[in-house]
Amino acid sequence: MSGMGQSIYNKGMERGIEQGVMQSIRAFVLDNIDEHIPKERSIAKLQKLFGITREKAEEYYVTYADEI
Repeated sequence: MSGMGQSIYNKGMERGIEQGVMQSIRAFVLDNIDEHIPKERSIAKLQKLFGITREKAEEYYVTYADEI
């Protein structure tokens, strides 16, 4: 694959992975809410499972919890 083709491929892969991770985080948050798991426990699990900061985990939790 040429340099430009490889670059386009790599960007597409990165976007796909990022979208997959975001869908997984969303599903995790919504499932935890559905299962009545406390917010603090869900946030701690988000941090551990996805390797993100507490602030980012809280941001995702609030964003997806607002969908309900």
